[in-house]
Amino acid sequence: METRLSRALRARDYFAVRIRSARPDDAWDEALFFFDTALLNLSGALDAAARFLHVTFSLSDDTRSAGFARKSWCASLGTAAPHLADLTDLTSSRLSGCARSVGVLRNYVHGEDFSQEHHEDGSGLMTVDYGKGALIVPKADVERLLDATRLLGDPETFGLERSSVGSPLLALPATFLMHIVPAALQALGELTTAPTYGCRSRLRWRGPTGYPTLVVSTSCDC
Repeated sequence: METRLSRALRARDYFAVRIRSARPDDAWDEALFFFDTALLNLSGALDAAARFLHVTFSLSDDTRSAGFARKSWCASLGTAAPHLADLTDLTSSRLSGCARSVGVLRNYVHGEDFSQEHHEDGSGLMTVDYGKGALIVPKADVERLLDATRLLGDPETFGLERSSVGSPLLALPATFLMHIVPAALQALGELTTAPTYGCRSRLRWRGPTGYPTLVVSTSCDC
């Protein structure tokens, strides 16, 4: 998990460097590469934390089912570790909000890439270009993304906004990364301070060393 977090932080920093280029329009495609990389690694870090909890509390399903955005897994974890239920609840927790909002945007690495162009009639004949620096969120994912982000705060704070009533939802990558990375670190930090019954397996912070590092500390009174 520490490797994924470090990569996410580095990608966020490289993104910030590229958008401050002397010619930001020319650097935008490269900046989006780092945006995708940051999302992918942040998602991986959150999944790694979920798998750690899966193993720690001996949940029955395969570890690949673990994830803070997965309803059945969150319910299983809440049953096995009720003291973590508030921190991992699918509908109210910061971890869920981070995993779900990052997941919506990350999933576009599997399909059509984001664009700043909006085709109003679907044919491309009526196109609005919102310019470099903004991405159009497809209609199918708008409510999922907004619902997830509301668990963390005002969606506009995370760079999700509309220019006018009825216009498409825009995602501003710079603003989103600026807020989602510390939100995820805070959520993971809350998880590291949560006690665990007799088996005191937990994540703990080691550092700082430039980037936060997470290690597993395990002891058992069983």
